Amino acid sequence: LNCSGFAQVNEQPQEECLKAYSHDGRLVVGNTEPATITVFDMLGRVVAQKAQTLNCEFDLTPGLYIVNNGNSKVKVIVK
Repeated sequence: LNCSGFAQVNEQPQEECLKAYSHDGRLVVGNTEPATITVFDMLGRVVAQKAQTLNCEFDLTPGLYIVNNGNSKVKVIVK
């Protein structure tokens, strides 16, 4: 699975490597393969981290966060 964001000319679009969303005030993260999930606030501080996981949840205060699995990054609003 290539998560670099670059595709060869004949290559089909890649499946998402990292999915993250807010549910009931929690940040829910899903990965396609085990990786360390790191959550940053908008000031760049690490607010949560879980090593070598596929799926996890974090209790966070409402706000905007960046979720990183080492290959992909996504922004998520937790309400």
